[in-house]
Amino acid sequence: MLDRAGHDSSPGDAMEGRVEELWHRFGLHNSVPGSGNSEPVSSQQDSPSEEISDPETYVSSESKSPTAETADTDATVRSSMEHTDAWETQRQISDELAEAREIRAQLSQQRDQIYAEVTERVQGIVESAIVRAQGEIADLKRHAIDEIKIVLKRIEALQQEAVEELKIQRILNDVDQLKATSEWMTTSESSTFVKDGAEG
Repeated sequence: MLDRAGHDSSPGDAMEGRVEELWHRFGLHNSVPGSGNSEPVSSQQDSPSEEISDPETYVSSESKSPTAETADTDATVRSSMEHTDAWETQRQISDELAEAREIRAQLSQQRDQIYAEVTERVQGIVESAIVRAQGEIADLKRHAIDEIKIVLKRIEALQQEAVEELKIQRILNDVDQLKATSEWMTTSESSTFVKDGAEG
């Protein structure tokens, strides 16, 4: 098999090229073992004795890096989702609290309105009752005054009748006295006349 430069290339060379490409892709800048351009795989490698001799093993080892990144990404996503859920729960609680406060304010307003309406209605009933009572009292007073006037008129009439009776009685007494006096005078004159006639 010929490579890009026209040289024969074996499957081993192709594998080494793929491994080197992967190394450069992941920023390791490490060449194929034995190529004379070997560098430490990472800053954590302390000695060249830790070089990887098997490219397939290295590929398998390096293939774990995306998995780790995926795990980190999943953890980040889960953390973000948990944070989002917590924020959503907090938002729902805030909304429910706001709704509860609004309902409480509406109930308080309705209570005050009902209390004002009931107070006004009761006050109107009391005032109407007072007005009716005052009217009834005034009617009773007028009726009592009328009755008193009637009674007074009857008393005056009786007094007048009594006065008339007294006058009549007095007149009758006077008449009786006059009659008695007249009879006495007549009797006295008769006695005197008889006495005078006897003496003569």
